[in-house]
Amino acid sequence: MSKSRDRDKVQEKLVGMAEGLKGVDAVRNCVYTVVAVADILKTCLGPKGMSKLIIDRYDNYVISNDAVTILRDLDIQHPIGEMLVNMGKTHVRTQGDGGKIIVLLTAELARRGLRLVNEGLHPSVVISGYYAACERAMERLNELSIEVNGERALLKSVARTSLSGKFSRRVENYLSDLAVEAVSTIAVGEGVTGVKERVQFVKKEGGGISDTELIYGVIISKDILSPRMPRRVEDARIALLDEKLYLEKPSERSVELQIESPEDLDGYFEEERKFGQRKFSYIKQSGANVVVTEKGIDRVIEQSLSKNRMLGIRRAKPEEFKLLSKACGARICSKVEDLGEGDLGYASLVVERRVGRDKCVLFSGCKDPKAVAVLVRGGSWYVCEEVERLLRNAIMAVSVAMMHGKVVGGGGAIELELAKHVRKASYSIEGKKQLAVNEFASALELIPRILASNAGMDAVNTLLELRSKHGESQNWLGIDAENKKVRDMVEFGVLEPSYAKIKSLKSATEFASSVLSVDGMYISKMGLEKRDKAK
Repeated sequence: MSKSRDRDKVQEKLVGMAEGLKGVDAVRNCVYTVVAVADILKTCLGPKGMSKLIIDRYDNYVISNDAVTILRDLDIQHPIGEMLVNMGKTHVRTQGDGGKIIVLLTAELARRGLRLVNEGLHPSVVISGYYAACERAMERLNELSIEVNGERALLKSVARTSLSGKFSRRVENYLSDLAVEAVSTIAVGEGVTGVKERVQFVKKEGGGISDTELIYGVIISKDILSPRMPRRVEDARIALLDEKLYLEKPSERSVELQIESPEDLDGYFEEERKFGQRKFSYIKQSGANVVVTEKGIDRVIEQSLSKNRMLGIRRAKPEEFKLLSKACGARICSKVEDLGEGDLGYASLVVERRVGRDKCVLFSGCKDPKAVAVLVRGGSWYVCEEVERLLRNAIMAVSVAMMHGKVVGGGGAIELELAKHVRKASYSIEGKKQLAVNEFASALELIPRILASNAGMDAVNTLLELRSKHGESQNWLGIDAENKKVRDMVEFGVLEPSYAKIKSLKSATEFASSVLSVDGMYISKMGLEKRDKAK
């Protein structure tokens, strides 16, 4: 004992540890943290899930049932809690939906694993059983997956499932159509890779959610350069210039301009005029009637554009400028001298429009756009934020389903079927590992049980009924929360991307296994001081 104590003291001096937990205490601390985080989200799951009112450290408040929003604003300090939040964020960012499910499943696996450890199983046995069960579950999931084959009805069901319970049925259908149309439009041009970066969201409060519209192009949040320019251009031929279309002032060039006579000043203005005319001549020769630049535009060029009934926009935001290039097909030219007819983009209509209190310029009707814009409307800024977040998730879910081409039934149906398969597979596994495989199956049943409870159904009776029906090979039976009954989820149109389910199974298993493998938790003195300062 004395040798062990002396060794620990030496270790503390070498590593500089201030506090620490070892063995089962360390595992228990980590598991309890994960379970505490998951308990916050339990009542939020499903279309009948409740919302949370979160007040952050800056006294800002938000009402939401979105997992990422809730966990982000709670400002969790425990390292395991932070890691769990980051995992949920990553899953939603890459898959579009399923943040609550992955957190709940992780916590249930960790909780059941800790119980096995307390009963005498070594953590390595539990972890090995979890990985074996995960492999069996993924095999069965791939067998059950339904091919999409580009069917818009299936893709719309995926989008509507992501949006379910957030709005009225009419609004859900409208936004689902919009999400599918956005992804399908982009996919024609460049495939579904990087869809999230090629959809522009512009929020304007005022109006209703159903006023949200899809623009086959891009929205530039700038005014037209001059009041003498046209406010509307049809069959627009668009030039995108990444060049300063003006003479830099001497102060900008770090040089001193000496003017000794009025003639010298007149000569400077004459050079400025010639510069503008020369630059404009190249624009005119290209055949462009709309000019957009990230930089400034000289007054001489501005006047020339106005006289020729051409529309100009200067100092466009870099992200909008790049998206406009993708949408209209224009090549961004760094020198106006290189601009040619083949570098121009096309939009059937460019129009200045007042939306709410602001003006913006809409580039719409682009041919085969590789980027689109969504003009989000809502009665308040908070509503616009929620609509944008949900639409982003729906668009991401549709793109994942389209990219990987497979979907599965939602509403807890796939979890019940996987639980049945994993439990059956455990009979062929010998030794203590069988216990871990069985616990994995039971953990999967948590999802339909919570869905039933949140819908106001009897969770125990519903789960027993589902087990019985799935035993009769009714594979897609799940929870219809709206009508409070059990029904076929595929026929009802509740679908989720199978790839997202695979990722959630993998991530939850890996995270729970990592938590169960912890046998020591230490906080360095320096880290403790930083945490105290942060508080």
